[in-house]
Amino acid sequence: MSSALQIRVLVFFALFLVGCSSAHALTCLGLPRQVYVGDTASDASCTYNDIQTALSNEGANCPVVVNITHEHTYTSQALTISGKKLTLRGWPGGVTCNLLANCNTVGCLPAETGSPLITLSGAAGNSVLHIDGSSGVSIQDIQISDGIVNPLQGGGGIFFGGTGSLTLGNSTISNNQAGYGAGIAMSPSGPATLTLGANTVIEYNDATVNGGGILVEGETTLTATSPNTWIQGNTALAGDGGGIIVNAPAVANIGSPGFFGLPVIDNNSAAYGGGIAVEGSQNPPSDGLLRLYTTDPNNPVSVSGNSASHTGGGIFVKPVYSNTQNLTFLCAYDFRIDDNFAQEGAAIYSDLNGVGGGGDVYLNLDPVDDTDNVCQKASAPGIVACAAGVACNEINGNIAQTTDNTPTDGAAILIQSAGTLFGYRFSMRENQGGELIRFLTDEDYDDLDTVGGNTLRDCLFANNTTTGNLIEAAPGGGADNVVKMDSCTIANNQIGAPYVMLTQISNSSHFALTNLIIDQPGRATVDYDGPLDNFTVEYLLSNDTSTISSGTGVRAGAPTFVDAANGDYHLQRTSLGVNYAPPGTDAFDLDGHTRVVNLPGVTDVFGPMDLGAYEVQAACMLTNDTLFCDGFEGNP
Repeated sequence: MSSALQIRVLVFFALFLVGCSSAHALTCLGLPRQVYVGDTASDASCTYNDIQTALSNEGANCPVVVNITHEHTYTSQALTISGKKLTLRGWPGGVTCNLLANCNTVGCLPAETGSPLITLSGAAGNSVLHIDGSSGVSIQDIQISDGIVNPLQGGGGIFFGGTGSLTLGNSTISNNQAGYGAGIAMSPSGPATLTLGANTVIEYNDATVNGGGILVEGETTLTATSPNTWIQGNTALAGDGGGIIVNAPAVANIGSPGFFGLPVIDNNSAAYGGGIAVEGSQNPPSDGLLRLYTTDPNNPVSVSGNSASHTGGGIFVKPVYSNTQNLTFLCAYDFRIDDNFAQEGAAIYSDLNGVGGGGDVYLNLDPVDDTDNVCQKASAPGIVACAAGVACNEINGNIAQTTDNTPTDGAAILIQSAGTLFGYRFSMRENQGGELIRFLTDEDYDDLDTVGGNTLRDCLFANNTTTGNLIEAAPGGGADNVVKMDSCTIANNQIGAPYVMLTQISNSSHFALTNLIIDQPGRATVDYDGPLDNFTVEYLLSNDTSTISSGTGVRAGAPTFVDAANGDYHLQRTSLGVNYAPPGTDAFDLDGHTRVVNLPGVTDVFGPMDLGAYEVQAACMLTNDTLFCDGFEGNP
């Protein structure tokens, strides 16, 4: 259908509905009614001379599209929508009301550019757009800028305080100021959704407290999964969530591949959670949830280049104390968290609430292991796995430092007391700090076979630089705490401490190392302080075994990697560690390839499974350097 015919059909249905509206409830038929904002004095086709009159008069019963032309400029806007079904659409210069109303030739209107076509700017004292009531609002081809509200208020650009939905496409929210949610504040009175469509940019918004770019709270679901979505350059320098803050019970689904090759969460800053902060709620007590995942197999979701002056450069996770315990979750699948910095937790910081509650971080949690149905991978809209050969599931280049670039002894990932890190199939390279991962947790779990605890599986830690130990697990004495590392490779890290790992656990806790490769010449494996009966070591190849008093399948030696000098830590087929251990519980290795491959002609030591992050595949029997053998983390 041509645009001219569409408009004529719209007008017909609109006139029909208006004619039937006097004493009866309206039935909305066909396409939405179209109205036009412009200079009514010079253009008789304009329905309204200003935007607010159109918003006040239209959309109460049936959807209406408010077309905004350049016949006026729109400054000092303080627009309100209450209980309406409206689409606000901007048009470029030269497109008049008359042209929109009377276009009868295919192509007489300009093609879609994917960028805002008109700007609505605000002024001090009001949001540019305030929405309440039961509303369904869509913003298309519009830039909303320069709204300023006082530090006790939210939503300098857009404030949504009702129920319903807000959708943006081909639009930019920029240079707004507020105390909370400077760009967009979703603080609904009931269920609501915020959807960032294609070509949506949230940038350079400044919150004096929390949520520089976006704040979502209450019963809000934020979905940002479309291409060319960019949340960048926003600040919350005195509070939390430079790019986004998610206050429970709100849920955020972040899966956009980013903006023309740039990360979707990029170069934001805050005191806590430079990129994203997800936090629990005290009133009412509820859990917070951030899902971070990929929707384009060739372009993983990315949180990159963000900074925090205190903790959580990339992501900050914290529950809030209430009379009823609540939790807060980061569930990440097929992701990149790169080049962020903070004094502590440069990539991820899981905080505690002060009375026994901690934040839980799940990286590639298998749905089989998701016994509490927390992450709900199947419920993430548009989720896909990364394609083979795509750099994915990486936490790289994060730096523990102050805002003036002074190095600190912070970790790339820090898990505070009562928190949990369950990391499966991920790698960490070229991070810098005091430690790579620091556990300060005393979370309770029953035994080593329990799903949960602090667990690192099918992981690679290589080429990182630490002034202390690479891994530090020093729980606070909680009963039945568990720290486990399984099927991981640790190699070529610059470690300042004498030991690769420091572990201090309580008398009823457990520490387990299984199916590992540790290639750190000049460094002892572990400084262990705890009951020897609670220290389990099975099937380990390390340059140092002097610090391991007992265990099954413990061997001193060095693996032979395919090309460690260039960052390839796959094993050569003749390496120590190949066909070494009994089959484990994981079906896939770090690459997403089959975990147990019994290579013909290679003797099984204790079983057919290889040690470390990667399983040598049968196709590698002829060469050590095929695409299939040394790809990045292509997922099943």
